[in-house]
Amino acid sequence: MDLKKLIISPINEIDDLSNFSCNDPDLDDFIQNDALGYQNRLLAKTYLCRKPDKSIAGFYSVTMDSVKKRQLIDQDEFNITNIPAFKIARLAVHQKYQGLGVRRFLLYTTIYQAKKYSTEIGCRLVTVDSKPESVDFYLRHEFKPTSKIEKQKYPTLYLDLMTIQD
Repeated sequence: MDLKKLIISPINEIDDLSNFSCNDPDLDDFIQNDALGYQNRLLAKTYLCRKPDKSIAGFYSVTMDSVKKRQLIDQDEFNITNIPAFKIARLAVHQKYQGLGVRRFLLYTTIYQAKKYSTEIGCRLVTVDSKPESVDFYLRHEFKPTSKIEKQKYPTLYLDLMTIQD
């Protein structure tokens, strides 16, 4: 799959998502039934990743977040209690395109988006509440666990945007 040809665009009312399947019933249900409602209520913004033929290869949803300083491994870096963050609320790849680099492409897209927003609003971190089976994926991409990772059903990980090169 040529990742350079993938197109990212916001979800809208005319998108047919009934056939999207990533083999995770919660994520499938979210994109098919909840994503547009979250977007309309300004709770999260969902972006679709399309191939040139308009088929949907994946999606991600983002929202704002904050992390308490005491939860961070490198907390001495910060002199405020709550660190503003850009949260990856959901990220999924259609089962047909799994293992082809789409998940990494979506992750890099969200990080780029967060870095861009950080020039206009206070946003220092990218956070994700990861499914346990995806923790290693995020760790491989320089995310760090919060101090409470072992106690969480969906462990929170973070990436400091100051470590990302432009």
